Amino acid sequence: MRRPLAPPTLRLCVDAAAPHARHPLPDGSGWRRVTLIGASVAHPFWPTLQWRDAHARAQTRRLPFVDRSPAQAAIHLPADAHQITLQLTPWRLPLAHAAQIIIQPLPAPQRLARRLCAALAPLARRSVWRMLRSVAAQGINARGALPAAWRILHHEGAAGLTRRLTKPLGRTAADDAIPDFWWLQRYLAAIDPTPTPAADAALADYLILRRAGAELTPDARAQLAHGARESGAELICGDLFVRSGPKSGQLALRGRFCLERFLSAPELGGVVAVRRDIAARAGVVATTVADAETPLTLAALLRLLPLCQRIAHVSALLCLAPPAPPPSAAELQSLRALLATRWPQAAPEPDRQSAPPGIVWRWPAPQEARVAIIIPTRDNVAHLRRCVESIARSCDPARYRLIILDHASRAPATRAYLAELAAHHSVQRVTGPFNFARFNNLAAELADPACDFLLFLNDDVEALNGDWLTRLTGLAARADVGAVGPLLQYPDGRAQHAGLVLGLWRHCDHVGKFQPVRGPDGARNPGRDGHLTHCAQVSALTGACLLMRRRVFEEVGGFDEQLAVGYNDVDLCLRVGDAGYAIVYDGHTVMTHHESATRGKSLGDPHPQDTRHFLHKHGARLRRNPPDLFFSPLLSRDHLTPTPEPERAAPPAAALVQTAPIWPHPPRSPQP
Repeated sequence: MRRPLAPPTLRLCVDAAAPHARHPLPDGSGWRRVTLIGASVAHPFWPTLQWRDAHARAQTRRLPFVDRSPAQAAIHLPADAHQITLQLTPWRLPLAHAAQIIIQPLPAPQRLARRLCAALAPLARRSVWRMLRSVAAQGINARGALPAAWRILHHEGAAGLTRRLTKPLGRTAADDAIPDFWWLQRYLAAIDPTPTPAADAALADYLILRRAGAELTPDARAQLAHGARESGAELICGDLFVRSGPKSGQLALRGRFCLERFLSAPELGGVVAVRRDIAARAGVVATTVADAETPLTLAALLRLLPLCQRIAHVSALLCLAPPAPPPSAAELQSLRALLATRWPQAAPEPDRQSAPPGIVWRWPAPQEARVAIIIPTRDNVAHLRRCVESIARSCDPARYRLIILDHASRAPATRAYLAELAAHHSVQRVTGPFNFARFNNLAAELADPACDFLLFLNDDVEALNGDWLTRLTGLAARADVGAVGPLLQYPDGRAQHAGLVLGLWRHCDHVGKFQPVRGPDGARNPGRDGHLTHCAQVSALTGACLLMRRRVFEEVGGFDEQLAVGYNDVDLCLRVGDAGYAIVYDGHTVMTHHESATRGKSLGDPHPQDTRHFLHKHGARLRRNPPDLFFSPLLSRDHLTPTPEPERAAPPAAALVQTAPIWPHPPRSPQP
C-alpha cells in the first residue's frame, strides 16, 4: 500500500487583542497576535493567513516558508480581524490541494474559544483528512477550550460553500472510498431530464448499442447527438460509471480514442452510437423497435470497426454499467484476425496478472533489430553496475550495443568499473556542464550504424524481467509508433512513471505517481480504468527509459540542447507526436527507477531556464482546453492520481468532442 503522507503537527495560537508596543493603532483597539507552531514538519509547506477587516475586505499575508522542525511563524492582525483562515500549501508533494483551517469567533462569553472547520477544494483526499485530524488533535490554544462539535465544510470553488457534512472530523476508510459515487450523485442530480427533440433528430441516422445491464443517464441521447453533430463520425462513445456494488464503483473518464488502449481492454464504454448504414453492412440490427437499441458486445464491435474510419469520444457521462466481461478465446481469435492485415505477427494473450483481466499483445521485434543503449553517468558506480548487470542478465548480447557516456567521473571505483566496461562496450568521456540533451545527441551520432533503435536509459534504472527489450522494440518497430516507454516504479513498489500528462500538477507531470504497482496479493494494481496496466497512447514519456527508431529520432532533429536538464524528453515526444507518430506507454513492462540518485532533489524549480524555454515553445499547447488530448477534461489536473474534478460534476453545456482515426496512418518518410 502507498505510504501515507506524514502530516505536520501544528498548533495555532490566537492571543487576545492588546496594544502593540512599536505599532499602536490610532483607535487604540490593539492587535491580535497569531502564531503557527509546527512541532513536526515532515514535508515543507507555505502557510498563508487570510482574514477580513472591519469593512469586510479580504486581506492575505504569506508567512515564512516552513521546511524544518521545530518551526514557528507569527503575524499581528488588527483586533477587528475576523474569518481568519490558515491555508497550508504543500510544496512539490502528491497532495495537490491546500488544506484550509477556518477560525471563526464564537459569541460571547465564549469569545476566546474558536470553532475549527475544514474547507477542502475539491473533495478531500485521505492524506488531507489525516493532516486535519492531526491539527484537530492539537487544538487551538486561545485561552479557552475548543468546542467538541466540529463541522466539516466542502468548498466548491466559485460555487461557494454548498455542501455540509455534519459528521465529526474523524473519517473512516469507507468514507474516503466513495468520491466517485459522490461525484456520480452530483452529476445525475444536475441533469435536466427534459427530452430534446433535436437529439432524436440528430440520432435518426444512428443506432444505439447498449451493454447488457447498462443504464443510460437521462441526457445520454442528447450527448450522443451532440457528438454526432460536432464530429459526423461513424462511431460515437463516451464515459461511464462502472458499478461494483449498490453504492460503489469507479468512473471511467477517458480522453480521445486510441487503438492501443482498445487492444488492451477491448471495450468502448457501456453505450455507443453507430451509423445505421454501417450497422446494416456489419449485420448489427436493432432488436428493440421502441428505442432502436441493440446489445453492445465485443463481437458486434469487431464487426463494426473494420467498416469505420473515425470514432468520436464525448467527454460526458453516458451510462452506469457493470464491468465488461473478459474476452473469450473466440473473441481473441476474431481480434487477432482483425489486425492480421496490418500486423500479421501480433499475438494476443490473456493478462492474468491484473484485475479486471485484459489482453497482452506480443509484438515480435525484427530478427535483425539492434538497439543502441545510451547511458549517461557520473560517479554513480553502484547504480551503474546494477543497471548494466540487469541488462546483461535479461537481454541477448547480440541484440544490443552499450554506450556509456562518462561525464568526467572522478571516483576511483567508478573509473575502474568504466575501464572494465570499455573492454566490451563503448565508453565515451564527455566534459563541460551537465547537458542531458547534448550528451544523448552525441551518443546517437556515435552509435553503431547497424543499430536501428536507440534506447535512452538512466544509469539508475534496473531491468526486472527478460522480455522487456524485445517487447519495447517490437512496439517501436511499428511504422505508426514513434517512441515507447515502460512503467517505472520506485524501489518500494510505488509507481514513478506511467506516462506524462500535459498541464498536470504544474506544466507536466507523471500521472499515477506514488500509486502501488501491485496489491497485497501480488497482483498488478490496474489503477483508475486500467491506466497502470494497459498500453495506451500518451502525449509524452520520460527520458529515463525511452526507446525509438533511429530514423524517427533523426527526422525530428533529436533532443533540443537548449533544454539541458528539464523537459527535454517532453519536448522530444511532442515533436515526435507532431510529426504524426504515436507515443506509446507500455504498462505491461515494469522496470525499477532509483530516481535522481545522482543529482538529488530540489524543493524549488531545479532548472528555471529550461522551464522558461519549454513554456516559450509549448506554452500555447498548455493553455488550450484540454492541454492533453489523451487525458479526460473531467479529471483533475491537480492530482497526480487520476481523480474526478468536483467542479465538473455536472453535465457540461457543450461537452468536448474529440475525433480520432480508428486505424493509424503512419506518416510518410521524408524525401532524402
